[in-house]
Amino acid sequence: MSGGSYEYAYRTVQDLAEQIKDRHTGVAATDADVLAVRFAKHLGAIADVAKAIEWWDSCDTGPETAQRALALFFDSLGMGNPEDIADAGRWRWVAAMGRKEEA
Repeated sequence: MSGGSYEYAYRTVQDLAEQIKDRHTGVAATDADVLAVRFAKHLGAIADVAKAIEWWDSCDTGPETAQRALALFFDSLGMGNPEDIADAGRWRWVAAMGRKEEA
């Protein structure tokens, strides 16, 4: 199989990142717009990693490519263990939104 293990779902994330960036980049950008553009950049990075995983799962590349993409992504966050990063981020988001659900 070539590509498409997840029906190219990474493209949806790429498109979303571009749409957010396009909508919130402009002359009269507010603080919220600036944060939305930053978030879009993270989505773009997530799409890149999702693509690497999809291509690996489609046997287009080997696990080394996905591992490199994942390592670069988590290193870019400036933290160590990927599980700790995801858990900490999720808990901060839940707390900030005033939700009482578990991560």
